[in-house]
Amino acid sequence: MKKLRFKNTVTGGIIGLAASLKAGATLFAHFGIESVMLFTLSGALVYGPIYGFIIGASIMAITDFMIGLVGLWTLYTALAYGLVGFLAGIVGMLKKKFTRAELAGLAFIFTILFDVITMTAFAFQFGIPLSIAAINQIPVTLIHVAGNTLLVFVFAPALIKIMNIISDPAVTEGLWRRIKAAKGYAVEGLINTWKFLRGIESKKGTISR
Repeated sequence: MKKLRFKNTVTGGIIGLAASLKAGATLFAHFGIESVMLFTLSGALVYGPIYGFIIGASIMAITDFMIGLVGLWTLYTALAYGLVGFLAGIVGMLKKKFTRAELAGLAFIFTILFDVITMTAFAFQFGIPLSIAAINQIPVTLIHVAGNTLLVFVFAPALIKIMNIISDPAVTEGLWRRIKAAKGYAVEGLINTWKFLRGIESKKGTISR
Protein backbone atom coordinates (compact mmCIF):
# COMPACT_ATOMS: atom_id res chain seq x y z
CA MET A 1 0.00 0.00 0.00
CA LYS A 2 2.81 2.40 0.89
CA LYS A 3 4.66 1.66 -2.36
CA LEU A 4 1.42 2.16 -4.31
CA ARG A 5 0.92 5.55 -2.65
CA PHE A 6 4.43 6.61 -3.58
CA LYS A 7 3.94 5.33 -7.13
CA ASN A 8 0.72 7.35 -7.48
CA THR A 9 2.45 10.46 -6.14
CA VAL A 10 5.40 10.08 -8.49
CA THR A 11 3.07 9.44 -11.45
CA GLY A 12 1.19 12.64 -10.71
CA GLY A 13 4.47 14.55 -10.57
CA ILE A 14 5.60 13.05 -13.87
CA ILE A 15 2.34 14.03 -15.58
CA GLY A 16 2.46 17.57 -14.22
CA LEU A 17 6.10 18.10 -15.13
CA ALA A 18 5.82 16.63 -18.62
CA ALA A 19 2.61 18.52 -19.41
CA SER A 20 4.21 21.77 -18.25
CA LEU A 21 7.29 21.13 -20.36
CA LYS A 22 5.21 20.33 -23.43
CA ALA A 23 2.94 23.33 -22.96
CA GLY A 24 5.89 25.64 -22.39
CA ALA A 25 7.76 24.30 -25.41
CA THR A 26 4.91 24.35 -27.93
CA LEU A 27 7.10 26.23 -30.41
CA PHE A 28 9.79 23.54 -30.28
CA ALA A 29 7.21 20.81 -30.97
CA HIS A 30 7.19 21.99 -34.59
CA PHE A 31 10.83 20.88 -34.73
CA GLY A 32 10.11 17.48 -33.16
CA ILE A 33 11.30 18.53 -29.71
CA GLU A 34 8.65 17.52 -27.15
CA SER A 35 8.86 15.58 -23.93
CA VAL A 36 5.78 13.33 -24.07
CA MET A 37 7.46 10.23 -25.51
CA LEU A 38 10.41 10.58 -23.14
CA PHE A 39 8.24 10.66 -20.00
CA THR A 40 5.60 8.21 -21.24
CA LEU A 41 8.10 5.58 -22.35
CA SER A 42 10.25 5.93 -19.22
CA GLY A 43 7.26 5.89 -16.87
CA ALA A 44 5.67 2.91 -18.60
CA LEU A 45 8.86 0.84 -18.48
CA VAL A 46 9.23 1.53 -14.76
CA TYR A 47 5.60 1.38 -13.55
CA GLY A 48 3.86 -0.89 -16.04
CA PRO A 49 1.10 -0.69 -18.67
CA ILE A 50 -1.71 0.85 -16.58
CA TYR A 51 0.45 3.70 -15.35
CA GLY A 52 1.93 4.00 -18.83
CA PHE A 53 -1.54 4.57 -20.25
CA ILE A 54 -2.40 7.10 -17.53
CA ILE A 55 0.85 9.03 -18.03
CA GLY A 56 0.63 9.22 -21.83
CA ALA A 57 -3.07 10.06 -22.01
CA SER A 58 -2.98 12.57 -19.15
CA ILE A 59 0.00 14.50 -20.49
CA MET A 60 -1.68 15.02 -23.87
CA ALA A 61 -5.08 15.96 -22.42
CA ILE A 62 -3.70 18.31 -19.76
CA THR A 63 -1.40 20.02 -22.27
CA ASP A 64 -4.31 20.85 -24.60
CA PHE A 65 -6.21 22.37 -21.69
CA MET A 66 -3.14 24.35 -20.60
CA ILE A 67 -2.57 25.88 -24.03
CA GLY A 68 -6.29 26.30 -24.81
CA LEU A 69 -6.45 23.97 -27.82
CA VAL A 70 -9.13 21.50 -26.74
CA GLY A 71 -11.05 19.67 -29.44
CA LEU A 72 -11.92 16.23 -30.74
CA TRP A 73 -8.20 15.77 -31.45
CA THR A 74 -7.59 15.99 -27.69
CA LEU A 75 -9.50 12.73 -27.28
CA TYR A 76 -7.75 10.71 -29.95
CA THR A 77 -4.25 12.07 -29.35
CA ALA A 78 -4.64 11.32 -25.63
CA LEU A 79 -5.91 7.81 -26.34
CA ALA A 80 -3.11 7.24 -28.88
CA TYR A 81 -0.41 8.22 -26.40
CA GLY A 82 -2.21 6.20 -23.75
CA LEU A 83 -1.96 3.18 -26.05
CA VAL A 84 1.75 3.89 -26.54
CA GLY A 85 2.24 3.97 -22.78
CA PHE A 86 0.24 0.76 -22.33
CA LEU A 87 2.23 -1.13 -24.96
CA ALA A 88 5.52 0.22 -23.61
CA GLY A 89 4.50 -1.00 -20.16
CA ILE A 90 3.91 -4.49 -21.55
CA VAL A 91 7.37 -4.40 -23.13
CA GLY A 92 8.75 -3.40 -19.73
CA MET A 93 7.10 -6.43 -18.16
CA LEU A 94 8.84 -8.71 -20.65
CA LYS A 95 12.27 -7.11 -20.26
CA LYS A 96 13.66 -5.12 -17.34
CA LYS A 97 16.89 -3.59 -18.68
CA PHE A 98 17.38 -1.71 -21.94
CA THR A 99 20.39 -0.20 -23.66
CA ARG A 100 20.26 3.35 -24.99
CA ALA A 101 19.92 1.98 -28.52
CA GLU A 102 17.01 -0.24 -27.50
CA LEU A 103 15.22 2.67 -25.80
CA ALA A 104 15.74 4.82 -28.89
CA GLY A 105 14.39 1.96 -31.02
CA LEU A 106 11.25 1.78 -28.88
CA ALA A 107 10.80 5.56 -29.23
CA PHE A 108 11.19 5.21 -33.01
CA ILE A 109 8.53 2.48 -33.27
CA PHE A 110 6.04 4.04 -30.88
CA THR A 111 6.34 7.49 -32.49
CA ILE A 112 5.43 6.01 -35.87
CA LEU A 113 2.51 4.15 -34.26
CA PHE A 114 1.26 7.35 -32.62
CA ASP A 115 1.54 9.35 -35.84
CA VAL A 116 -0.27 6.71 -37.90
CA ILE A 117 -3.17 6.57 -35.43
CA THR A 118 -3.53 10.34 -35.06
CA MET A 119 -3.07 10.95 -38.81
CA THR A 120 -5.88 8.49 -39.59
CA ALA A 121 -8.19 10.02 -36.97
CA PHE A 122 -7.36 13.55 -38.17
CA ALA A 123 -8.12 12.59 -41.78
CA PHE A 124 -11.51 11.17 -40.82
CA GLN A 125 -12.33 14.17 -38.64
CA PHE A 126 -11.70 16.71 -41.40
CA GLY A 127 -12.66 14.57 -44.39
CA ILE A 128 -9.15 14.37 -45.86
CA PRO A 129 -8.36 11.40 -48.16
CA LEU A 130 -5.96 9.02 -46.41
CA SER A 131 -3.55 9.07 -49.35
CA ILE A 132 -3.19 12.85 -49.14
CA ALA A 133 -2.99 12.77 -45.34
CA ALA A 134 -0.24 10.13 -45.52
CA ILE A 135 1.82 12.14 -48.01
CA ASN A 136 1.51 15.29 -45.89
CA GLN A 137 2.34 13.32 -42.76
CA ILE A 138 5.69 11.95 -43.98
CA PRO A 139 7.85 15.05 -43.30
CA VAL A 140 6.06 15.65 -39.97
CA THR A 141 6.68 12.07 -38.86
CA LEU A 142 10.34 12.20 -39.90
CA ILE A 143 10.87 15.27 -37.70
CA HIS A 144 8.80 13.77 -34.88
CA VAL A 145 10.72 10.49 -34.99
CA ALA A 146 14.09 12.25 -35.03
CA GLY A 147 13.23 14.47 -32.05
CA ASN A 148 11.72 11.70 -29.91
CA THR A 149 14.47 9.22 -30.68
CA LEU A 150 17.17 11.74 -29.81
CA LEU A 151 15.56 12.83 -26.53
CA VAL A 152 14.97 9.24 -25.42
CA PHE A 153 18.49 8.18 -26.39
CA VAL A 154 20.05 11.02 -24.38
CA PHE A 155 17.78 11.31 -21.33
CA ALA A 156 15.73 8.12 -20.85
CA PRO A 157 18.39 6.00 -19.06
CA ALA A 158 18.90 8.66 -16.37
CA LEU A 159 15.17 9.38 -16.11
CA ILE A 160 14.37 5.69 -15.62
CA LYS A 161 16.95 5.49 -12.81
CA ILE A 162 15.47 8.58 -11.13
CA MET A 163 11.94 7.18 -11.36
CA ASN A 164 13.04 3.90 -9.82
CA ILE A 165 14.75 5.72 -6.95
CA ILE A 166 12.03 8.23 -6.05
CA SER A 167 9.25 5.62 -6.19
CA ASP A 168 10.99 3.47 -3.56
CA PRO A 169 9.41 4.31 -0.16
CA ALA A 170 12.53 3.26 1.75
CA VAL A 171 14.69 5.69 -0.20
CA THR A 172 12.16 8.51 -0.40
CA GLU A 173 11.05 8.37 3.23
CA GLY A 174 14.67 8.40 4.37
CA LEU A 175 15.32 11.41 2.17
CA TRP A 176 12.29 13.27 3.52
CA ARG A 177 13.32 12.48 7.09
CA ARG A 178 16.75 13.98 6.44
CA ILE A 179 15.19 17.05 4.80
CA LYS A 180 12.81 17.54 7.74
CA ALA A 181 15.66 17.12 10.22
CA ALA A 182 17.79 19.63 8.31
CA LYS A 183 14.86 22.05 8.17
CA GLY A 184 14.35 21.67 11.91
CA TYR A 185 18.02 22.39 12.62
CA ALA A 186 17.90 25.42 10.31
CA VAL A 187 14.79 26.83 12.01
CA GLU A 188 16.27 26.20 15.45
CA GLY A 189 19.49 27.91 14.40
CA LEU A 190 17.57 30.96 13.12
CA ILE A 191 15.58 31.19 16.35
CA ASN A 192 18.72 30.98 18.47
CA THR A 193 20.43 33.60 16.31
CA TRP A 194 17.41 35.89 16.65
CA LYS A 195 17.40 35.45 20.44
CA PHE A 196 21.12 36.15 20.56
CA LEU A 197 20.73 39.36 18.54
CA ARG A 198 17.77 40.43 20.66
CA GLY A 199 19.93 39.85 23.76
CA ILE A 200 22.68 42.06 22.38
CA GLU A 201 20.18 44.83 21.55
CA SER A 202 18.66 44.70 25.02
CA LYS A 203 22.11 44.89 26.62
CA LYS A 204 23.00 47.91 24.45
CA GLY A 205 19.77 49.60 25.58
CA THR A 206 20.56 48.95 29.24
CA ILE A 207 24.11 50.32 28.91
CA SER A 208 22.95 53.48 27.09
CA ARG A 209 20.55 54.28 29.92
